[in-house]
Amino acid sequence: MIRPTLILQMNLDESVYSDEVVAEIKRSYSYVAPAVVQSHETGDAAPENVMRFLVKIHRPYWRSSEEGADELWNEVMRKWLKNMVYKVSSTMVAYNRQRRLRFESQLVFDWLEVEFSDLTLSMRLNADCSLEEHGAVELAERVRTLVNDGVLEGEIACVRVPSRASYEAQLAAVEAARAEEAAAQVAAEAEEAAEEPAEDAEAVEAAEATEGAEGGAGAEGEATEAEEAQDAEPQPEPEPVNFDIDTTVWGIEYADGTVREFDSSKDEFVA
Repeated sequence: MIRPTLILQMNLDESVYSDEVVAEIKRSYSYVAPAVVQSHETGDAAPENVMRFLVKIHRPYWRSSEEGADELWNEVMRKWLKNMVYKVSSTMVAYNRQRRLRFESQLVFDWLEVEFSDLTLSMRLNADCSLEEHGAVELAERVRTLVNDGVLEGEIACVRVPSRASYEAQLAAVEAARAEEAAAQVAAEAEEAAEEPAEDAEAVEAAEATEGAEGGAGAEGEATEAEEAQDAEPQPEPEPVNFDIDTTVWGIEYADGTVREFDSSKDEFVA
């Protein structure tokens, strides 16, 4: 049976790269495929971590014009890609779940890239590193069809879904909406507190006097100890918050560094 060979190439930002992380990654992904882990400098760009599939198969499968390519794609590559995306996505999610339970920072991969014979397909991962395998296969199928139909032509190095500009705009909108929601919640709580009836002044004074008589200093010390104990107890990282990523606009990145945006709903480039 014809079966592709997979190598996982992980490119980590230097801020999260260490010998311990490399060893842990290789253990965690050993059941999927061999892993090569390297680091890169961030520079002025935002730090990113990339998970890449290096697909090795010594038969044509991408260009329909080559004999047997369509059969190999339909009968082997689609099923294999679906299985590999599921395995790797599940491992990434489980890996970070274990790190949260150990009160360790999560290792977030931003993009899952699949290096096909002619180009690389780069797909944005959710905040928890998940990616729906059916959607990934359908996307790869769509890109392959557009290339073979001549809609996407030229020396394309990477098809990025969504484009960087599209994703950044979506993320900014989501963050602004969440900030507005949080501000509205704070305002509502303040308004609710202001509407509560004021406590009887005499009752407050009596309570304060009683506390003082029973040893306010001791109570204060106990409260301080409780607060310190709570602060000392490690807290797990919160669950990452996903949002529905709109994958309509793609970034077509050419070998010469040119980037054009492509509207996949219309199968045409954005002017």
